[in-house]
Amino acid sequence: RSAAAESLLSIFVALAGLIGTGVAAFIVADNMRILGLWLAHFDRSLFQSVALAFALSAAFYSYQIVLGLMFRIGELAWIARRHWAYVIYSALFAVLASGTKSLPLYLIALPLSEILLSSSFLVTGSTARTPFRAEPGRRGLWIGFAGSAVVLLFWLAARQNLGNIFATFSRADSAWTALVLLCGLGAFALSSYLSTAGLLKTVSSQFARSSPPAPPNGTSYAKSNI
Repeated sequence: RSAAAESLLSIFVALAGLIGTGVAAFIVADNMRILGLWLAHFDRSLFQSVALAFALSAAFYSYQIVLGLMFRIGELAWIARRHWAYVIYSALFAVLASGTKSLPLYLIALPLSEILLSSSFLVTGSTARTPFRAEPGRRGLWIGFAGSAVVLLFWLAARQNLGNIFATFSRADSAWTALVLLCGLGAFALSSYLSTAGLLKTVSSQFARSSPPAPPNGTSYAKSNI
């Protein structure tokens, strides 16, 4: 349970959350301007609702890293229990939405079920089955909720067409949208970097200690072994 290995895991989890946030924020901020080239007759209001249902959970897909790690060490039962729970509560959400015939309820249940699944992988704690402590998972949850908040803010801005820059496909509006998107994601990325700065130092120092020393007199190891 090396501290450097756990720090590296936390960094990858945070990076995955940042990438998921960026993709989701781009889709909601674009507001069907690019996709509208193919979905010309699709209702924009419906698109916004459906896009939000999937975009809110995008930052939580960092749990796939934990899933891959547990699969690698052979904890298939550990993974299967969480997926079976996901199947059960997703089915309950679907039955509830179908019984009430409520599309908004179903669109709320979609990200909720995905976030619950992600949390079940990220909130693991330190046990004999998990090769890491709870810190990487807690960091993944923090990045997930913060990323979802960023995506929600962009969605609200696009929904209300703040500044009249999120609806038309003109060059000026597209440039302003890109600028706002870059500023928002840049601020989120900066905060994520500051929260992982100590981890980067831990990983870099560990790699520096584990690297072989330089050979004397500027000779290479290959030459010194001859």
